[in-house]
Amino acid sequence: MKYEKGRKNMRKYEDINFISQNREPQRSYYIPEKGCILLNGEWNFKFFEYDFEEEYTDKNWDKILVPSCWELCGYENPNYANVAYPHPVNPPYVPTKNPMGIYERNFVIADDDRETYIVFEGVSSCLELYINGEYVGFSQGSHLQAEFNISKFVKKGTNSVLVKVRKWCVGSYLEDQDFFRFHGIFRDVYLLSRPKGHIKDIKIVTEENCIKIDFDGTARIDLYNAEKQKIAEIDANKTAEIEVDAPVLWNAEKPYLYELVFTYKDEIIKQKVGFVEYEISEKQEFLVNGVPVKIKGVNHHDTHPENGWVMSDEDILQDLYLMKNLNINAIRTSHYPPTPKFLEMCDEIGFYVMLETDLEEHGFENRYAGGTGYDCLENPEWPCSNPEWKDVFLDRIMRAYHRDKNHASIFSWSIGNESGHGENSYEMLKWLRKEDSHRLLHSEDASRMADFSERYDNITSGYAERVDIHSRMYTSIDEIKDKLENPEFKKPYFLCEYSHAMGNGPGDVCDYWETLYGYPNFIGGCIWEWADHTVIVDGVPKYGGDFEGEMTYDGNFCCDGMVFHNRKLKAGSLEIKKAYQGMECELSGGELIVENRYDFTNLNEFKFKYEIKLDGEIIEAKIDVLDIAPHEKKVVKITLPDKCQLGAYINCFLYDHDLCVAQCQIELDIEKNKPIFENTAANVTENNNFIIFCGEGFEYTFSKKLGTFVSIKRNGEEQLSAPIKISAWRAPTDNERNIKQKWGWYNIWEGENLNRQFEFVYDSS
Repeated sequence: MKYEKGRKNMRKYEDINFISQNREPQRSYYIPEKGCILLNGEWNFKFFEYDFEEEYTDKNWDKILVPSCWELCGYENPNYANVAYPHPVNPPYVPTKNPMGIYERNFVIADDDRETYIVFEGVSSCLELYINGEYVGFSQGSHLQAEFNISKFVKKGTNSVLVKVRKWCVGSYLEDQDFFRFHGIFRDVYLLSRPKGHIKDIKIVTEENCIKIDFDGTARIDLYNAEKQKIAEIDANKTAEIEVDAPVLWNAEKPYLYELVFTYKDEIIKQKVGFVEYEISEKQEFLVNGVPVKIKGVNHHDTHPENGWVMSDEDILQDLYLMKNLNINAIRTSHYPPTPKFLEMCDEIGFYVMLETDLEEHGFENRYAGGTGYDCLENPEWPCSNPEWKDVFLDRIMRAYHRDKNHASIFSWSIGNESGHGENSYEMLKWLRKEDSHRLLHSEDASRMADFSERYDNITSGYAERVDIHSRMYTSIDEIKDKLENPEFKKPYFLCEYSHAMGNGPGDVCDYWETLYGYPNFIGGCIWEWADHTVIVDGVPKYGGDFEGEMTYDGNFCCDGMVFHNRKLKAGSLEIKKAYQGMECELSGGELIVENRYDFTNLNEFKFKYEIKLDGEIIEAKIDVLDIAPHEKKVVKITLPDKCQLGAYINCFLYDHDLCVAQCQIELDIEKNKPIFENTAANVTENNNFIIFCGEGFEYTFSKKLGTFVSIKRNGEEQLSAPIKISAWRAPTDNERNIKQKWGWYNIWEGENLNRQFEFVYDSS
């Protein structure tokens, strides 16, 4: 797999060093209030099964909506894959049969005496841009933004834009995420008409009561609070500092935002600002503004059952508000930056975000028949360890950072997922460490290597120091406890993925969280994952293997969300809501103790209700408002019954208006006076072979030889088709397919291996 530079007639989209051409340096995300022309809508389109380099001249266009995924518009079929690449692993080359879509439309320029830019927020896998027939530039990185200055290519009046999008490029080797593989222009496209000398990049940092601003240009800067009151105004050139008296701090429970307004000529740019500080304490706690916080997280993919990677503002808001209702306070953007609007909403609604860049090379672990595992250490067959890929890796993290650096919600940068860990990965972390001292650095692959070193003679020693968080996936509670109780372990422990929510999962979530609350340095985790990935065909949700032409696929492994594809709740959704809730109750010495597990919210903002249920009847109920500060407990006076017949419980509820946000049930350990029932005993007869139980309308026959019931009759009608047989088998869950593969339960789905049993009946006489 040695990559040879300078190959003659190399296709540019296979050139590792050809990351972009004429693309603007990545800046912070903003859209000026005026001068934005949205190009979403109907475009001309032509699809080719092969990559044709020659100019397309046939004007017999199809029509396609932008944004969209072309697989969901009638061009090719969807394909779901987890680990394996959908093409041979032969970097930097991609198959010669590389489908291509050509997009074309017109737009109007009203004033050509301004700077004109075109912005693509998401194109898979790469784009080649033409304006009025002239080549402008190139970009790769599907979930990263690409902006081009097209001022010298446009004229006043009607202009044309043409975009060639190829299915695969060399960058596809870094985009092997676990999702449906879609292609095309799948995020917003727009023009920006801007005054000459306009602002470019803006960097905003808050420190204590000061907002520090670095930007390219000059501007008048106004600062407003969340109540829309102007509290500062300055004229600035390149840098500015604004002090705020007693600023209101931002956190996910109370997401208070200020707003900076930059004015240059007729252009207005608005940037939301949150005063927030993220750090790790001496106890290895995760601190938000000095307060220990547990990360109650979920992994979020962009997925829609009809539109694939395309999510509207309404779709995103639906996800975020539903997460709030399920007590989720954190999101890992698995495994790429989301649309910028997603992060703006996280700032506004309140979530802690681990921003992951667009990088995964999972398929290299099975690039050969039989698989190779994570053999990435100094192995140039892995891009993470091949120096020729260094600039590509840095490009991906730089673009993710610069686009999203001003968001209060982002507490951590993540350099990718399941990609091994090599020197290129380390270069990304070193660049981030130098660029941003205010956020935490995350790499599960580095943590994996650190754990690996503990077992194998420290061959990867030093990896733990590269990151701020020790992060692992799907670790058992016992393993986690062993780590946390090791005095040599001095990192906050984080589960970037846990409790795989597939089938009837997730499970043991509450057990994880009772462990979490027991250790200050166990800072939280993110459920895998938010929603099932499916594609609706004729009203039926489909997954991997349901589509013609899928050469590699991973079945229904994409149906692993804590909510269904249509965002309806599962039983597991409610288990997560329970585990993540902000209130817990216990009974101690006859006293009800209520604990506030919120970090910044007093329970007096909610209604507290308790009821005592005795033998199925509510004998006492009360609604109150409890003044309990975050992380504190309080005793609630109640009168408990001293006896029952069947059982007694205290049920506690916490309401935010009409929404129940937390609930607990405690069984009372009191004397049970069981009721006396008048029963007529069954008639019992016995012979050498059977014991027969007879009563009104029933007859049971028990075999003394077989040790089981061989007949059950009700009103004279036999209920058994065969003697009862004890079985250890049950229907396996989806997640147990891995157990099948690992332990060789070849016929687990028919229950054969688990059901091979022998009976022994012993005569006790």
